[in-house]
Amino acid sequence: MLIEWQEAWLLGEDRIDAEHLALVATINALYAAAEHAEGREGIFALLLELVERTKRHFAYEEQLMESHEYPGIAPHRQQHRKLLSVVDDVMQNVSGLDSEVLLRSVGTFDEWFIAHVETDDLALGRFLVARG
Repeated sequence: MLIEWQEAWLLGEDRIDAEHLALVATINALYAAAEHAEGREGIFALLLELVERTKRHFAYEEQLMESHEYPGIAPHRQQHRKLLSVVDDVMQNVSGLDSEVLLRSVGTFDEWFIAHVETDDLALGRFLVARG
């Protein structure tokens, strides 16, 4: 399903907020491409874009957590690794997946993003705001 951006997801950290918006746009484009059974090359290119954006975003978030000595860094980092594993799995198998399975796989990205932002990232945002 397409993700509808929620203002409540803003953390108040400009770079993270901008990256979250870009990730939503990429996930939505990927979902739309899979839903309309667009060519595998286009879907693969969007998956690659999602992976690259996500890796850069996670690296920045983790650097920020380290520099601010965020106490929840270990489970937060574990959530990042879990998603990257799922995305890598889909990328390795994209050519062999039928459209329905691919659509379900892409659907897990939106569910994960929403759950992660609404729990882990908002907690990080509150911590960063409290730290000033």
